Amino acid sequence: MLSDYLKNYGLVKRDYSELIKGKNGKFVSTQFLPRKEYMKEYLKKYYEINKEKIHKKQRAWRKTPKGKASRRKEYSSEKGRLADKRRTKKYIKTDKGKLTYLLLRHRQLAKKYNVKNKFTKKEWKKLKESTEGFCISCRKFVGLSNITIDHIIPYSKAPKGFVYTIKNIQAICRHCNEKKGVKIVNYNGLKHGKELSKK
Repeated sequence: MLSDYLKNYGLVKRDYSELIKGKNGKFVSTQFLPRKEYMKEYLKKYYEINKEKIHKKQRAWRKTPKGKASRRKEYSSEKGRLADKRRTKKYIKTDKGKLTYLLLRHRQLAKKYNVKNKFTKKEWKKLKESTEGFCISCRKFVGLSNITIDHIIPYSKAPKGFVYTIKNIQAICRHCNEKKGVKIVNYNGLKHGKELSKK
């Protein structure tokens, strides 16, 4: 009888310190909570536990015709566009977002000069980390955040249809990149990382 009374007044007797680990989760009733607050906490915990399953289902649903249609509707509305802008702003602030945005900018530049960039995020990340924050041009420690992509053969001097692989890319600091300009200089033969600090 007490449970019916509580439900009518929007209160649930639940302790959300122990929440579900699956479909048949058990709850410990120790305190009264408003239904809305309880549901917020419940959904947060459920999402943390079943994050991967939820993402898999969402990806599968987006590929279906219904999912594609709903996404088109979402982006066509003003609310959808604003929500998308917020998501992109948040994503660009992350390390993964910064890297994708950087490579996207380089692809856009490459299109102007009729050339292609065919190196992956992993390849660039590996090359960047191999420097350990040292610039291979000026041989100074600048930190990984200040290491930038430099094309050995600049876009302006590359022949039309030229394909840039990771072998045509070098990791140098911003100052050296700007200083180099449109010159064709290869620093890849020089030593990387801790080997630079020895000299």
